[in-house]
Amino acid sequence: MGASLKNANTILAIKNMVCDRCIRVVREELTHIGLQVRHVELGKAIVEGHLNPSMQNKLRTALSQNGFELLEDKRAQI
Repeated sequence: MGASLKNANTILAIKNMVCDRCIRVVREELTHIGLQVRHVELGKAIVEGHLNPSMQNKLRTALSQNGFELLEDKRAQI
């Protein structure tokens, strides 16, 4: 059971991604903070594993510094 949780992916909804450059910057930032990136497209990134609160804070900061915003509220994602 623990292995399936370890291998689970996390889907991140990201606001303000509008071009290919945004995809590249988000991928670089996710990698820089130590996340294993599975896929990045406009408005969404998929990373390996579960993000603990510390990693979520690092992610929010990294995205914010580049003009992006992590959408955590399901209603905001719509």
